[in-house]
Amino acid sequence: MVPNLMKNGFVRVIALFNSLNRQEVRMPRMKTRWWDIWLSGECRARVNASVRQFERMKNTCFRSRQQVAGNFALYTSPVMTLSSGLVCQKFRVALEHVVKERYARLLQPYTPNEILYWRTIRLQIECPKPVGWESTVPQETIPADALELFKPNRHSKALKVRSERTDIVAPLTHMITLCVRVRRHRETRNLSVRVNTMYPGVDVGQLEGDITERTGRVFFTFDHPGEQFLSH
Repeated sequence: MVPNLMKNGFVRVIALFNSLNRQEVRMPRMKTRWWDIWLSGECRARVNASVRQFERMKNTCFRSRQQVAGNFALYTSPVMTLSSGLVCQKFRVALEHVVKERYARLLQPYTPNEILYWRTIRLQIECPKPVGWESTVPQETIPADALELFKPNRHSKALKVRSERTDIVAPLTHMITLCVRVRRHRETRNLSVRVNTMYPGVDVGQLEGDITERTGRVFFTFDHPGEQFLSH
């Protein structure tokens, strides 16, 4: 459960920092929001996101649990999502695995004049129960006459389910996709982790080129109805 977010001009978040201990952090409410996750070897990852990013996600995948494509059903904010014990623990494990496997340099000492680059990392977390509704599905599951071409942005194109085909509903998903940027602190072994985005469902990568051709998946619009969610 996420505590009252407004108190004395600060946001207070209780997050699971490791599998044994909880720790409380305070953060300014207007600039960034952050919390700590302890990785192995006493390496701390300070996770943060700007208010601008939080507001953007609130308008895309945290829409008051509306039963529509691309929206979370269990969570109402990024803070609530990553403060969930299960999600936080899985996020920590996934982040540590990717850093060790692909960006081990982030865990090693830097030389005084070395430039510290941000690394973009995409993570997928699978939860034991549905967390929300997919915004994409495999193309072969949708009839060809129910699809049309659209442009998610000026750099990409894809196929999407026609808005009038409300008989085809967005399925529930157990997956959470996160895109984060990671950089090492020069003076310590700690990492800075910036959350760029998160959404329920399978990762389709960057919105560039022909996404359907690259991934074999087609989109729903964000107001497309989702299948019934039964909370337990």
